Amino acid sequence: MYELQHIDEKVVNKFFKTIYQVIQKDNWYEILFVSLKSTFHDMVPNAPDFGAKPYIKQLLKPMLELRNEGFLIRDFKNEQEREELFKNTYNTLIDEDKYNLDLIDYIYDLLPYDRVIEFNGKSYLYSYYYLSMYAQEHQEAYNSLQKLLANKLPEQNYDVATNSSDNKTAFLNSMFKPKIANPNIDSSTEELQQAFSKNCLTDFRITVRSVHEISKLTHFTENFEMQAIGTLKPYINADDEITKHDIYKSWYAYAFSVYKNKSMPETKKLKLSQLSSYVLFPHLKKSQPIYSIKSARKPIREIAFFQGLRLLEFTDNRTKINKTQEEIDFTQTYISIITSYLQKYI
Repeated sequence: MYELQHIDEKVVNKFFKTIYQVIQKDNWYEILFVSLKSTFHDMVPNAPDFGAKPYIKQLLKPMLELRNEGFLIRDFKNEQEREELFKNTYNTLIDEDKYNLDLIDYIYDLLPYDRVIEFNGKSYLYSYYYLSMYAQEHQEAYNSLQKLLANKLPEQNYDVATNSSDNKTAFLNSMFKPKIANPNIDSSTEELQQAFSKNCLTDFRITVRSVHEISKLTHFTENFEMQAIGTLKPYINADDEITKHDIYKSWYAYAFSVYKNKSMPETKKLKLSQLSSYVLFPHLKKSQPIYSIKSARKPIREIAFFQGLRLLEFTDNRTKINKTQEEIDFTQTYISIITSYLQKYI
């Protein structure tokens, strides 16, 4: 995870241990809400309270829904349940010809490594749940990139994801200048956006992620600063130029990591990545596999961010994403503060 790169391991471990202790409590939601709100105000003391509350609620909403729906991960009760769950999951998909039969047959072979997810009174194959979720995210990213590339004019830049130049945000100046230069027009929004976008020169990775998160706040607040920064999302939509190959590589890494059973051979995980990539991106059938088993044994690391999707890759390169010391210190302080607030309720 990008945000936790280069952070003191003891600080990170203490944070996750504390989170685990909190979610065991009946009032876990209230504890997390109050702690997040307190941390937010400590880190950004001048931020309006009415903007923080709805955002924190939205942040915790998925956890609350899963808890209320009785979300549970468990092993199969017996072989009969395993067979029935597979049949209930894939028979309809086979009839509708939505999935490649080779992939479905292979997932059947992997049932000994699979588990069950229960929520809202229903049971699902663990692998199906996560493969479907990751597939949707990568398909949306791929389709979005396709559209951006199709609409891009030669020698013109409208966003970061399709920008191959060294200065990823220079194109923004041409957007801001006309209004800023016109004395008869209120250019306060453009002036703020121009000032904020300068952060990209030194802290580009975290700035892009900030724009993405702040854009979510625009639905809950009319705060001028939040609205101005949030509307930069279509332009500052990635932290580097994104290629289709980046999305293919990321899919391999996500699919490879679905099965958590330690006894599952890496060769089987890689084959799952390969077969599922043919379903998600049919044109890849004509190409060589994206990764060899030798490459797939390297650590999985986050290497880019595109419209909310964390793109992963198999790589030994720990410095693929560089972080400034200021950013590292800020993140470590944030984790330490929220951990201290959470521990008050344990």
